[in-house]
Amino acid sequence: MQFGGNVINYKNRTMKNILLAISISLFTIDVYCQESKVHDYVALHMTNNTIRISYGDGRKEKVDCDKGEAGYFWYGPLLKKVTELESEGWEVFDVSNGDGHAKVFFLRKERE
Repeated sequence: MQFGGNVINYKNRTMKNILLAISISLFTIDVYCQESKVHDYVALHMTNNTIRISYGDGRKEKVDCDKGEAGYFWYGPLLKKVTELESEGWEVFDVSNGDGHAKVFFLRKERE
């Protein structure tokens, strides 16, 4: 009978973890929705010799770099673009390394 009790306890813990994950997700979505009423967002990342820019309103942009200027581990052009956006009033609020190769910059700017 001990085995049956362990299975029930395992199911209860699993259900609690699932409910916790759902509630955290809903909280995060709510915070993002509230935040998006105040800020515009943009994400920049680099693949091969192209900077890909995704705006919060769905626009996408590609900026091609010189092959000698960009590389898999060289982010000079990407950092230059981030600096350019910062001079326009954008603020870097998060950076993701992903798998260690692709760096993604997340920027935001207060809506006017």
